[in-house]
Amino acid sequence: QGFSPNHFCAGGASSLPFASRGVRYGMSAERVIVVGGGLAGLSATCELLERGCNVTIIEKESNLGGNSSKATTGIAAPGSSIQKAAGITDFGSDLIGEGEAAEALVKNGPKDVEWLT
Repeated sequence: QGFSPNHFCAGGASSLPFASRGVRYGMSAERVIVVGGGLAGLSATCELLERGCNVTIIEKESNLGGNSSKATTGIAAPGSSIQKAAGITDFGSDLIGEGEAAEALVKNGPKDVEWLT
């Protein structure tokens, strides 16, 4: 069975779940292949599509999501709008002092969740 560029292709904007956000996508001559359909690959794909690229995703599994689809602990995003909407006050105090990576999560996590949602 041969590989079709459209087999794993994000294709046109109408086939994308985030196309309903009101962002209009126009395809350019730039063609990009993203290897891996996990969170990083899908995030890269979204960014590329927003810049007008024609993107093909190559994924070895039958479903997209990668290890992120198996994550059970969630994303550290203290103070995100999702938490605020649920009435949760969280400043990430439990993560402060756990190292540079943890502090980066406290600082950047809410922005990352906003972008993902």
